[in-house]
Amino acid sequence: MPEKRGPIVFDKAVPVYLGTEEGSMRGIARNISPTGAFIETCDPCRIGARLSVTFSSDDARAEVTLLAEVRYLCHLAYGGLGQEEGEAKLSERVLRGMGVRFLEGSEVQAEAATGANQRGHVEQVQSALDAEVRMRVLH
Repeated sequence: MPEKRGPIVFDKAVPVYLGTEEGSMRGIARNISPTGAFIETCDPCRIGARLSVTFSSDDARAEVTLLAEVRYLCHLAYGGLGQEEGEAKLSERVLRGMGVRFLEGSEVQAEAATGANQRGHVEQVQSALDAEVRMRVLH
């Protein structure tokens, strides 16, 4: 099956802020592409819900907000070996999240980048975050 997201996929864990009808929450974006991302969160939105996704660098110098739509939900339960009072114990771990598609031409997008296209937004975020990661490695 051909890759639908295109050649640019930013495969790092990036903290994001999510704005929904119910309020705001935090998440971790992964597999970010110009068309969408997977966002880990404790409380995923329903399929079809619209939300704002704000990418921000730690120093808040680079910030981009995109409007997105939830396309699918993910809930994985898996086992792992943990420690309890010196003994190995099998414990259950859970991953929850949602796949989102970035919407083109949204008001949020227009406010975020003064006319740049959707691909430009994601590349701007990628560039800022790459620079931040390089700075952490060097220091």
